Amino acid sequence: MRKTKINRRGNKFSWSDLLGKWVYENKVAQAVIMTPSLKKVLEIFGDSILKIEAMGSKQEDEMIEKLEYLGCEIHSEGTNRAIIKYSKDYSTTNKDDDLNKGNIKKIFNLLKRYKINDCAITYLKVRLVDDNLKSIIEQLSGEKIDTNVFLIEFKSGKCDKEIHDMWDDLNGDLTRIGFKKTILNCVKLIDETSNAIFRKDYDGRWIIDWEKDMDEIISPKDICKAIAKNIDVFGKWKSYKKTAEDKLVLEGIN
Repeated sequence: MRKTKINRRGNKFSWSDLLGKWVYENKVAQAVIMTPSLKKVLEIFGDSILKIEAMGSKQEDEMIEKLEYLGCEIHSEGTNRAIIKYSKDYSTTNKDDDLNKGNIKKIFNLLKRYKINDCAITYLKVRLVDDNLKSIIEQLSGEKIDTNVFLIEFKSGKCDKEIHDMWDDLNGDLTRIGFKKTILNCVKLIDETSNAIFRKDYDGRWIIDWEKDMDEIISPKDICKAIAKNIDVFGKWKSYKKTAEDKLVLEGIN
């Protein structure tokens, strides 16, 4: 494994035995979807979604008896809960149908029937076709790839305090119905060919791999910017810097 390091400005370097020096790779960043909304993500990605997990609920409270002079009330409570687990992933044997417009409408109608306004996504995997992303990856890596099809994974995380106002501006309807401020962080990116030919334990297969020790994180700014462009108004990318305590902290969001 190559030696790598991230400096205080969030720039990542790797050691080159050939050149005998540290070589600049890119600034560490992370592509994000600035909403956990199932409805919005279904509308953006549709049948490009390979896997999705989400939950939502509607709590109902009905007072059925009241003895006012005793200060006594009897309430009946009930919860309608939606658990979404959809998959047509490459590794799935029994694949679900595509999330085409007709099937998405069926999901929306079911949620409406049970008075569930929306669901919060916890995991998302999409298939993205993007010539520009292919070109950027080739420029950064210096190697050609034979496909413009990419698989991207997102996981739910807390929204940074510094960008709460931005979250509220984009998700005003979710704020009103009590959604927690979460976003979907890009944690994995791989091209379709590498996904098929490289073993899962081979580090070199990943174009983005955020789920590693800090200095080993692979998540270049230019690639994150290209991903964000595919996500409507909710696509953003966060830049990071390193603290004196060796922690990555948010520097800005674009």
